[in-house]
Amino acid sequence: MSHVRTSAYYPQANGKLERWHKTLKGECIRLQVPRSREDARRLVGEFVIYYNTVRLYSAIGYVTPQARLEGRHTHILAERDRKLAEARQRRQQQRQAEHDRRQCQPTVTDRPAIDFAAVRAAVSLAAVLDLVVDRVEPVLEDGSLRALEALGREAAELLALVLERDQDLLAEGAGAGLELGVLGCQSDVHARASCR
Repeated sequence: MSHVRTSAYYPQANGKLERWHKTLKGECIRLQVPRSREDARRLVGEFVIYYNTVRLYSAIGYVTPQARLEGRHTHILAERDRKLAEARQRRQQQRQAEHDRRQCQPTVTDRPAIDFAAVRAAVSLAAVLDLVVDRVEPVLEDGSLRALEALGREAAELLALVLERDQDLLAEGAGAGLELGVLGCQSDVHARASCR
């Protein structure tokens, strides 16, 4: 074995030792500030024991250097894998139990899905507008603001736009102009302004 020296002023050539110095300063010396040389030796000695027997290292599988040196790392890793498998199985059983519990209890939010394509095919726009007009016309004639608010401000504004724009088509039933008028006016205020 021969003694090889590193290049002067080139710490990269001796990276492992330089990394040890950084760890020693960052985790020991700067945190505890030794008051004397003896105090520094005591602190460094305690830190070396901690560093080798307690501190876990990602590079060697999150085990201590002492456990790795003594060959206990395979047992530690096997035990860790066993615990992880047990925890994974417990979580899976808990999720399954929660899933089973939810299926046994019907909730208010469980509603059948609406097939909007089938609804559009079954109900024409003219039929919907006839229903709305039958309900809104008495309210508009009565002038009751509370009744109008009960129908909803959005529906009333949209209907007022349709009545204003297509009064003659509304009386006859549905026409292409009425469908375009209703579908073209979105609930957005800017879109309504552009439809007028």
